[in-house]
This record gives sequence, structure tokens and C-alpha cells, in this order.
Amino acid sequence: TNQSPGWYASSAYTILTVRRGDECLKGGCVTIFQPDPPLPNSFGNVMQAVDASAFAGKRIIYRIAVRVEGNQSTDTALPWLRVDLPGGNTGFFDNMQDRPVRANPAAANKGWAVYEIAGPVDPAAKSIYFGVVARGKARVWVDEVSFAAEAPAEQDPQSRALFSPLYQRLDAAQSSGGRLDDLLALSLPTATVKGDGFRVPLADFFRQQLQPLDAPATTQSARTELYSITITGDEATVSTRIDALLETAHRARRTRTTTRDLWQRSATGEWKRKEVQITSVQSLGDTVSSGAIQRIAGQLATHATPLTTAAPGAPLADLAAFGQAVGDSRIVALGEATHGTREIFQMKHRLLEYLVKEKGFTVFAMEANWPESLAVDRYIKTGEGDPRAALDGMYFWTWQTEEVLAMVKWMRAFNQAPGPHPILSFTSFDMQTWRVAAERVATFIQQHGSPQDAAAVAVAYQWSTGLSVNRPQDPAFIDAAEQAERVTALFTARHAALVRSAGADATRDALQMTRMVAQALRNRTPGQASGYRDERMAANVAWLAREVYPRQKIVLWAHNGHVAKEDDPENQQRSMGARLRETFGREMYVLGFAIHTGTVRAVGSGLSRALATHELPPAPAGSGSAVLSAAGHPLFFLDFAPFRQPPGRVSPLGEFLEGRHEFREIGAMWTVESPAQANLRRFALGKHFDGLIFLEKTQAARGL
Repeated sequence: TNQSPGWYASSAYTILTVRRGDECLKGGCVTIFQPDPPLPNSFGNVMQAVDASAFAGKRIIYRIAVRVEGNQSTDTALPWLRVDLPGGNTGFFDNMQDRPVRANPAAANKGWAVYEIAGPVDPAAKSIYFGVVARGKARVWVDEVSFAAEAPAEQDPQSRALFSPLYQRLDAAQSSGGRLDDLLALSLPTATVKGDGFRVPLADFFRQQLQPLDAPATTQSARTELYSITITGDEATVSTRIDALLETAHRARRTRTTTRDLWQRSATGEWKRKEVQITSVQSLGDTVSSGAIQRIAGQLATHATPLTTAAPGAPLADLAAFGQAVGDSRIVALGEATHGTREIFQMKHRLLEYLVKEKGFTVFAMEANWPESLAVDRYIKTGEGDPRAALDGMYFWTWQTEEVLAMVKWMRAFNQAPGPHPILSFTSFDMQTWRVAAERVATFIQQHGSPQDAAAVAVAYQWSTGLSVNRPQDPAFIDAAEQAERVTALFTARHAALVRSAGADATRDALQMTRMVAQALRNRTPGQASGYRDERMAANVAWLAREVYPRQKIVLWAHNGHVAKEDDPENQQRSMGARLRETFGREMYVLGFAIHTGTVRAVGSGLSRALATHELPPAPAGSGSAVLSAAGHPLFFLDFAPFRQPPGRVSPLGEFLEGRHEFREIGAMWTVESPAQANLRRFALGKHFDGLIFLEKTQAARGL
């Protein structure tokens, strides 16, 4: 929670403005600390941002006074400064991971000390972000934050002329054809490399770094940009940014490293590096090497199954390969690259038709709030109600489209068709709001419970009165969630009596509604882990599969990020799909979607958050989306099973599927600025999905 205007808390930690002079350095300060009870393996981050225009082309000095309270070596603070460039790129970045701040109560000023980060601001820079990270159980105090700008030292032509040739030699030594001896010739014998939690001899570090160059068909290049050069007598400090490219026969891996290099001048006037301080390492992702794109595209063209259309109602023969891949799976999870693409929604409708008619699937479950979706279920089974109003009652614009309405009407038509056939069900598994579930729980207990229990439920749910879904991290959600969980415990204790009064199915659903209320409230409590929603959605799907539809086959509809069957190493939260794969194993088939260009319906980022149609520019060359496009099929299905890499065997397509690449991915939000670069997400197709449908050109979904 944030009680300090101007500072933004990007974690579950708490920040407060403190105005007592005896605790602060200069009478008013900010403190950041863990919630109680503390969160395991977490960190806190408080930050601000300023427009970069006033500092463009200059050297910025960020000063911050910090005091740390903590007993463990892991209780540290990391002041940080980052310069953001257009296109989602990062300029100068230093987070002091090589020199963390620890508690020092014996020091003067009650442990307060001033720290400084200095670096260049690119002339084209957009924003400057700064803040401090608290790690472990540290309580971190911040005061006296300031900026100063000065003409950048790196513009000194004499300093640049002195060090530029040295770094050109270092780049050559770290590139293909270079030698370790050439790199060591510019370093002291005792030189070290220092990073986050390690310090090793420079020779050992770079010997390991250069090992990949011994592999066949592997090339590497490095280009160093000098940010600042400060010479003091016979010592110099040089801040650098190194862009490195490692290419194999199939893959190009790009990294960006920032360093602070300490140099020493010998008696003969030669400059030698004595220490390399690694201040940040950023993976820029895998792109496909130029030589591999044609080979991968050739395999895709051969092995992918072209599909005739995304439009529902078309003949289903072209989906036979999809059916073979699904096999006897009980659950098929259909992802989506965006929440606003017409052809994705239509294709998922068409896949539902196939799974119902050819594979015996009878349950459709959507990433939408339950029990609100039961109004749609009632419509497709009885014809009661207005399907538009039922979709509107599920709150989110993402499902209020012509495409989803057409699918709902198809389900209604299927159910009322003459002759023997199964009856389809429409349900959902999300838990973002609580009011409808709470109202139904209160009504149920009034009808089937004692007056005392009905009064207890009414009192418990009063705690959520006045809370808003637009106020996440409000501490009031903590008490409301605890009260809602007591209602679940009450229903569990009264289960037998409620079943005798209301019946098993009605009691089952009412108990689940109590869980939904608690989940929705708990999801918004301060300190709640970011993966809580996916955890609960997975549990809700398991409840549907085991208790409501125990012998039926289920189609899931959700975003790619939710259905992903393996955790993303760059994402701290576990996906719904990863949890379901643990539960159902190979009984679940996960189908992802990828797109390339066209238009998309989404909410804009920045000051304008209006729902609008946005142009979808072609993905960058070498990105995953661009490689899929190179196959030449405007619409295709690919099952990944034949390309799982057996030991000792590597194919261009198989390595592509296992590598992390950038794909066009949009949830509900579209990044307006630099859309070609910003609306991308890096992940491995083969680790997230069992198969894929690719659409070359798409249109925005059509709202009702």
C-alpha cells in the first residue's frame, strides 16, 4: 500500500511518509517494509519517474540517502536508476547489485549514508525512472533524493580518443576470431569481475564466456558503447554498455550488459583493467539467425496443416490433423494472443464445433466470472433470457462481441436441434468480482439455513460493502476476505443439513459461490501474490471437471498466458495451465494462437485508456511472429509432438519451438507508443503449448 504521494509501490510492500525528525535524516522521509506476516522470496520496490527532456544529452547524478534496518546479510537495499529510450529500449541502467546497502547502525547519523549513481542520458531518452529496492526482511528508509545534471564527461574528446581504441580491441577479443590472450593483454594479472553476489578472476570469467565460440557454426560479436569516462590521476572509471550477439546455425541470442570498469595506468603509461563491475545484464531475447529462417520456414511449409478458413460453420475436414493431435484428451485449452481479434474468436468457435461434433465435447468454460455465466448456460439450454444481456452481465468488453454472441447462438441451436444428441453447457472459472455470488449465497442460506446462519452471513458480507474492484490493494479487503472465508467454513460445517434442504447440486454450487466471494476479495488484498488468480482459476476448473461435469469433456477458453502449460522463467507467477497440467497430465491438450499483422481491439495505455481499434504492424524481423509468417501459409495448424527434440537430434524447427522468441501478444491493453516494439512478449512456443494455430492477418473483434 502507498501512503506517500509521488512514490509508486510496485510490489506488496508498504511505503509510508514519515515526518518525525528523529527517524529521518532531514525531517521527512519515506520508509518501505514487508507486510505482516512477511512474504517469502519477495522484494519491495518504490519508484518515481521524471520526463527525460530536461536531462537529455547530459550526465545525470542521482543521489539518495538510505538507512537499512535488518539482521541478515540478505536484508539489503538497492538504489537504482534507469533511462528509458523510445521503442521499449533501455539506456543507462545501474541497480547497485554489485554494491548493496546493508544495515550499519554503528555509523554516524544513525546509519544514514548518501549514495550516488551517475550515468549518461541519451539525447532521445523519454523517461528517467529511479527508486530503491528492499530485499529480504529489510526495513529501508529513504531521504534527500536529488538529481544534478552536468555536461557528460564522455564528450571529452581526449578521454574518448584514449579509451575507444582499447574497447575496440576488447570487442575484437570477445568476437569470433578473437583470442583470450588478446583480452587478457589489456588487464592486470589480478583483475577481477564483480557481479551480484560473486567476484571471480577476470581470466576465469572470460574463459567461460568464450567457450561457446569453440562450437561449430557458432559466431559471436560484441559492440561496446562508452557512456562516461572519469580520469583521476593514474586511475579511470569507464561506464559501458555492451551489446553482444551469439549466433548458432539456428538461433541468434542478444544480450545487453552494463559495466563500470576500473582502469589503472602503469609506470610505462599503459592502461590496464583491474576490475569489471557488472551493473546489469538484460536478455534481449532470441531472434532467428538469418541463415535459419528459410530452413524453419521450409519445415513449417511442409509439416504445418493449412486451414481453409477461420469462419465457423465451414466444413470440418481440414481440422482432422487437430483432432488427431487432441486424441482422447478430456480437456482442450484454447488460448488467444489477444482479447480482441475477430479471427481468433471465430477460429475458437469453429474448433468448438469440431470438438463437439467429432470428439464428443459437451462443456464450454470461459475466462469469465462465475456464477454470472450461468445466465448464458440457461439461455443455451432453455432459450430463456437475452443472450446479449447475458454476455453483458459477464462485465468485460472482451466477451461482448459479435463473434462470441454468434458462438453462444450456435450452442443454443445445437441444443434445440431435433434428434438424439448431447446437451452443451456454458460455464466459467474466473473470480474477479464478488457481488452476484454474495447475493446468491445470502439468498440460499435464507431459504435453506437457520435464521442465525443467515444473520451470520449477512454480517460477514457487510465487510465487503463499499469496496470496489477498482481499488486493489485496499487494506479493507483483508478483513472482508477473512469474513468471506468464515462463510465458506460455515457452509462446510452445515453441508449435510443444507443438502437435505436444498439438494446436493444446489448445495455444491452454493458452497462454490462462497469460495468465489472469498477468492475475489482475497485477490485484491495487499501483499497477495501475483499468481493467485491463476492458482484459483486452476482450482475452479478442477472443481468443474470433478464435481460438476465428472464424466464430460471440457473446452477451456482463456488467454495464451493463462493456458500455458509450463511456467515462464521470466515470470514469477505460475499459470493456470501449468497447474492444470500437473493435475490432468496428458488428459489436457493446450493450443496456443499466434498472429502477425492487421488490427486489434484493446484499451489504450497511457493517458487515453479508451477502448479502440489499433493497427497491428508487422512484427520485427527475426521475431517469432515474423518467422511463422515466413512459412507462407495465411492460416495453419501445427502439432508440436513430432518436433520434440530427442537426445542427439536437433532440427531447425524443433530448436525454434524450444527457444524463447518474441511474439505479438496483447491482453486487454495496447501500448500506444512504439506499437511495433512494445506489444510483444518473449516465450518458448514448445514449452507453453502442445500445438499452435497461426493467423497471418486479422481484424479487430466487433463489439456489440
